[in-house]
Amino acid sequence: MTEIAGRQTRFEKNLVAIAIDESHLIWDWEHFRVQYKHVGKLRMTFNETPIACLSATLADNVASYVHSVCELRPRTTLRYSLPLQQDNIDIVVTSVAPNDEGPLFELIPSGAKMQQVLEMPKTIAFIDDIDVGIRLCLALRTKIAWKRGDAVPETFIECYYGSLDAAKKVEVLRNIMSGKTKIVICTDAFRMDIDVSDIGVVIQWHLTPRCSLSSLCQRIG
Repeated sequence: MTEIAGRQTRFEKNLVAIAIDESHLIWDWEHFRVQYKHVGKLRMTFNETPIACLSATLADNVASYVHSVCELRPRTTLRYSLPLQQDNIDIVVTSVAPNDEGPLFELIPSGAKMQQVLEMPKTIAFIDDIDVGIRLCLALRTKIAWKRGDAVPETFIECYYGSLDAAKKVEVLRNIMSGKTKIVICTDAFRMDIDVSDIGVVIQWHLTPRCSLSSLCQRIG
């Protein structure tokens, strides 16, 4: 959504626009980042500067909320929307018992040869509980009988979440882009400003109140 600006002051002419990326988080994180609800106060200073709210997933109710919070003007606001349907994405839904980790362990078939394991598609498994994610990561690492020096469990299967230090985040991203890491157990932190073009499988491990429709679409994409 982009609001068209009218007449600008000399100072405001130096500011092309105010861009709010991942604007759906104003809704998704309204109780987590309560400061987001004050973003519309920018209008007090930049009254004539265009505001662009960007998101890959902006449902109608979320768009309405963002429109209100950002104080976009109804008569001068344009909304550009592109379809999310992708022909190369297949979605499969299955029921999993609360404590059954078997389906996730099947990512690495029992008895698979090491070469088959090393050639598996890059896989992202989203989980909304960091502690559970770390435990699953450690359990998956014990699934493989490592025999090759160039493939170690700590690199092949990684965790990624917001509280990791910057150096570790860079390391994980470098490894998954190069193919050294094939499985990442992660939280929403992995989908923020990250683009890995050759992900083969995306898993949402269990559904929790933290997993909204917009966040699920973001993760799939």
